[in-house]
Amino acid sequence: MKRFVAGVAFSALAIVSASAQTANGTTPLNMPVAAQQALVNKYCAGCHNDKLKSGGFSWSKIDLAHPDQQAEQVERSSVKSARA
Repeated sequence: MKRFVAGVAFSALAIVSASAQTANGTTPLNMPVAAQQALVNKYCAGCHNDKLKSGGFSWSKIDLAHPDQQAEQVERSSVKSARA
C-alpha cells in the first residue's frame, strides 16, 4: 500500500508539474534540484536505497542535477511510478 501511495504521489506530481503554471509564468518543471531531491528522499529513497534496493533500484547514485547521466534508470523509475 505504501508503494502504491508513493507511486500515485510521484505520478500526480509529474502530471501537475507538466500542466501547472506559477504566478510568474514558469512551470514547476523548473523545480530546484534541492526540492526534487527532498521529494525523492521523502517518498522513494526509504526503500530504493543501496541497502534495500527494492525492485532492484536505488536512488543513492542518481544525480538529479544531471539525470541524463543515468537516463535509463531515471526513465525506468518514472515509468514504473506512472504505472503504480
